[in-house]
Amino acid sequence: MSSPVAIRFRALALALGMVAVAASTGGAAAEGHWRYRDTAFSPSEAELQTLGKTPGRIDEKHVSGGFQAEFSGQGAMELFFKNDDIDRRVYLSRLTFTYGASAPMLVLVPGDTIEVEVSVSFRSNFAGAEGRGAVAVDNGDYIAAVSVGDGQQSARGSFKVPSGGPGGTLRYIASAYIGAYGGFSETMTNSYEWVDGVPPTPDQATPGAAGGFGGRWTTSEGEVDLVQSGSSVSGTYSQDNGRLSGEVVGGRLAGYWAEDGSSARCATERMGSFYWGRIDWALSGDGNGFEGGWSYCDQPVSGSWRGTRLAQ
Repeated sequence: MSSPVAIRFRALALALGMVAVAASTGGAAAEGHWRYRDTAFSPSEAELQTLGKTPGRIDEKHVSGGFQAEFSGQGAMELFFKNDDIDRRVYLSRLTFTYGASAPMLVLVPGDTIEVEVSVSFRSNFAGAEGRGAVAVDNGDYIAAVSVGDGQQSARGSFKVPSGGPGGTLRYIASAYIGAYGGFSETMTNSYEWVDGVPPTPDQATPGAAGGFGGRWTTSEGEVDLVQSGSSVSGTYSQDNGRLSGEVVGGRLAGYWAEDGSSARCATERMGSFYWGRIDWALSGDGNGFEGGWSYCDQPVSGSWRGTRLAQ
């Protein structure tokens, strides 16, 4: 490897897992549609490992999940919360928050109605603990709400896609909350941007519909061969017995590279090697190119990694 790499929640939303939609536009309404751009967690997994730590006390928080905009419009978050009280009693809480739509959500057309179902599955050994979830549109007008002390609960609702205009942005927000001995709140923001013109057909909307990231690529790190099965991607490249593995979410491939040797040795092993890092690639609209980056180990992605699909 070469050298590296609006919605305002109401007060109740702080104690609820929710799916919300908020749009802002940079101009007057115009013919067009919303196109999915990216997904981000707040706080991120890395931030959770440094925020709010008390020396000598147990305080573990973890989050994982993703959003499948182009395949199913489904998203999920898993939260893990472990802490102790002053008497050293240890409490464990796990929450899984899922949300699904009635159609793929790579492209949202103003005026369309989207059916949404949310589900919260929650377990905790803290008496009185609770996991919550809700669905909201625009300024937080609730369509459905879920609250469960132990077990699973679901709710359904719908929202109408708002209009937009040039420079507009829209956020499809999923949040989850654990209320136990202390609290743990997490937000997943799925961002959209306004695109002028007639919305594409479903086949046109899905990036690389013929195969996604699968195929042979010429890239800034040499030739890359990728195989995609559903949302899972694996592959190889010529440099130092390079291999790749990741998941596709919303036209983006996020995962890892590994080699037999590189400029930095990681503290832990991945894919059978101590020489690895992250990748984050975005597929072009026609599916014939990607732009993205890479990093060493678990560092943030920064270095450039670009590719162009080779003719079959």
